[in-house]
Amino acid sequence: GQDASPATTFGAVMICPDCGAKLDGVPTHQPCPSCGGTRRDALVTASIYVGVVASSPEVEVELDPHRPWYQNWSNTLRALDSLEAAYGRSPAGGNVEVDARVERFFGECNDMRDWLKADKVNLPSLT
Repeated sequence: GQDASPATTFGAVMICPDCGAKLDGVPTHQPCPSCGGTRRDALVTASIYVGVVASSPEVEVELDPHRPWYQNWSNTLRALDSLEAAYGRSPAGGNVEVDARVERFFGECNDMRDWLKADKVNLPSLT
């Protein structure tokens, strides 16, 4: 078979939320050079770490078990969006559907706690 090594790509950019200027080279105690704002936002992008093992005639996809916490954050946000949508309108499944969305959201929150505790690279002091 053939093996593909997991890809590791992520990036973070500091920006001014008031004007959108990049602040990566600006010390945190200095205001935005474009608008004078003192607030900052961090935009983090990440790829999914995937290991692929291909053998004839099957394909097996495995996730790297040492992924950083922010790879699971999108699951939590999607569950929250789904829950908020359920409370904003009447879902097709009624209370059963709302209950399922509540359980999914809090399940994702519980998983998020585990991901945060397990990410020793980005959060080494968290226990």
